Amino acid sequence: MSASVDPRDLWLRRYQPSASPAVRLVCFPHAGGSASSFLPFTRQLPDRIEVSAVQYPGRQDRRSEPLIDTIEGLAKPLADMLETRAGPPVVLFGHSMGALVAYEVARVLQQRGAAPVRLVVSGRRAPASDRPMTVHLYDDDRLVEELRTLDGTDSQVFADPELLQLVLPAIRNDYRAVGTYTHRPGAPLDCPLTVFTGADDPTVTAAEAAAWHEVAAAGAEMRTFPGGHFFPYQRTAEVCGALVDTLAPLLSTGTRGVRRVRPGDVGTVEYAGHRRTAERVLLSADTLDSPVTSLADVPRWLEAYRRAHRFHVEPIPFDRLRRWSFEPGTGDLRHETGRFFSVEGLRTSSDADPVARVQPIIVQPEVGLLGILAREFDGVLHFLMQAKPEPGNVNGLQLSPTVQATRSNFDEVHHGRSTPFLDHFIHRPGRRVLIDTIQSEQGDWFLHKRNRNMVVEIDTDIEADATFRWLTLGQIRRLMLQDDLVNMDTRSVLACLPTAHGAPDDDEDFPAALRRSFYGEAAPLHDLHAITSCLTDVRALRVLRQQSVPLDDARRDGWERTESTIRHRSGKHFEIMAVEVTAERREVASWTQPLLRPCSQGLVALITRRINGVLHALVEARSDVGTLNVAEFGPTVQCRPAESDGMSPPYLDQVLTAGADRIRYDVVQSEEGGRFYHARNRYMVVEAGPELDTGCPPGFCWATFGQLTELLAHGNYLNVELRTLVACAHASY
Repeated sequence: MSASVDPRDLWLRRYQPSASPAVRLVCFPHAGGSASSFLPFTRQLPDRIEVSAVQYPGRQDRRSEPLIDTIEGLAKPLADMLETRAGPPVVLFGHSMGALVAYEVARVLQQRGAAPVRLVVSGRRAPASDRPMTVHLYDDDRLVEELRTLDGTDSQVFADPELLQLVLPAIRNDYRAVGTYTHRPGAPLDCPLTVFTGADDPTVTAAEAAAWHEVAAAGAEMRTFPGGHFFPYQRTAEVCGALVDTLAPLLSTGTRGVRRVRPGDVGTVEYAGHRRTAERVLLSADTLDSPVTSLADVPRWLEAYRRAHRFHVEPIPFDRLRRWSFEPGTGDLRHETGRFFSVEGLRTSSDADPVARVQPIIVQPEVGLLGILAREFDGVLHFLMQAKPEPGNVNGLQLSPTVQATRSNFDEVHHGRSTPFLDHFIHRPGRRVLIDTIQSEQGDWFLHKRNRNMVVEIDTDIEADATFRWLTLGQIRRLMLQDDLVNMDTRSVLACLPTAHGAPDDDEDFPAALRRSFYGEAAPLHDLHAITSCLTDVRALRVLRQQSVPLDDARRDGWERTESTIRHRSGKHFEIMAVEVTAERREVASWTQPLLRPCSQGLVALITRRINGVLHALVEARSDVGTLNVAEFGPTVQCRPAESDGMSPPYLDQVLTAGADRIRYDVVQSEEGGRFYHARNRYMVVEAGPELDTGCPPGFCWATFGQLTELLAHGNYLNVELRTLVACAHASY
């Protein structure tokens, strides 16, 4: 190598440098491939995306250099160069073998604090799904036949024996790198992950492609293209169009004023002190009405909104869905952009039920945003609530967070109006964050679904139209005493607010005992370490197997597709349906989408009991089919009594036979109306007496409400149903 040649120029080729790129797309070729494979990408992609293509040693102008026959051996020098290279944010794109190299480069860069802003993998099984390969051991004739099968090598290469002998060593070497690669478990990727796959790729099944979500903290977006293994080079325009859609948030200073920042950039953000925030939250909770918006005005406000803004939902057959379709070969129901969400198959089994079963599941790997703005009026925190209609809401309109949006929404994949107040949560210099945590959603119906729950305080005037109203926490909690009014996302966010030690309350009634459990200093039965150890023990020892499979595979387990539903032949569980929505005051005026409709109402109950004078709640380490990390704490009882097969869960009888004098909270609440149609649960808090033994079955434990609130500072400890009960329990005092 000449001393005057920069090694980066050998490894990375820029065929069309950009004067002011917003992002650098680094492309990693397939086995036997070269940097020139991506030359067509430079012609299809806009100038704001600068393409750098990797040139592996031992081919074309680097053929005099030794070949590198391990994935890690290729990844390290590339990571070294990318770490030190100045310029715009880096996105890694790898096809086939290049997907593995790009993934390992991303892992190394993340360890060094220089993670890419996104990884896009194409035409490759997930690392943990990789199966042994011995193609590198084939003789030349058999290796050539393998290449012909994949239909990605120029036929002129096969027709020219001399040329073939020049390229075969590099191809065999690369197959050796892939065939001997072993995935090393480690920290999941923090950057967003996108997966491209070919519908007819013989080397990758849909389930193997979907399994990439296991290596990314936020899951993975998936997009399927027509074609076989080499679809990126055969359908370059479509693939480049999908890349532009995926990278759209990075191609400007922000979508309509929202400035995008690198993940982890705390910059000028101020994080409020826990203790002081808790004291201010308590004052707001004790303020039961406000001159800013009186509680009596809330029903009039909602009714006026309902009359002024048309919102119509009509169930439709699947063939009337626009931009949604069932994927050939898998039956998965997807949006044409590959964004929003999909309905796929999930095969699960466990140590308690080793028989593998397949069911439909909603796959939404994007981490959405649930954000509430807070502001002081006359020294009291108020929260900006939104009157928001959702297609699945029982009554159409419910009280929602200030911002309730999927990543696809705030990236404006729908090409509709921007989301109001989003910039306060994405990045706003000087913002004051009161809470910020990622929490799970329904594990029965979602696979690994999570949302970011935030409360951000502002101290300046904002223009909020008739869609929004400022309310105290005390007002919102009083509204939680009404059926189907405060939506699930609001309940989830508010449950995460910290609690502080309040004024002593020596009364012996339930409200006083509950308040002490939230705010008091009395000693709990178990310390927090013992409670988290209970969950850790379950996560370590319980077996929960999850595998993404084609939705069509659910047929063998009793699921059938009609013109308008996907349902179980037993009439139990849930149905997948389709709706057409016409709306005013939403980002898009009209759309169609699938929804999940439960077949019966659920029961979600928390049994409480005073132990040594302190009110405790009985929680269970619960595993649902789509739970991210084996188990989370859930309520004492969470079931659908109408679908019982004669086997009642523990404590169900105690809940159903509780006298009226023991029921402390009993309200029917709706679940998330953007994905579920008329999904309702009866939420109950029941106080048991000393007749209930404090000993409990394995997986159950007692905790105070203050301890449960402490756990909510972290993700994946309390499921969404238990978070609702924590939020609603506050309404009982």
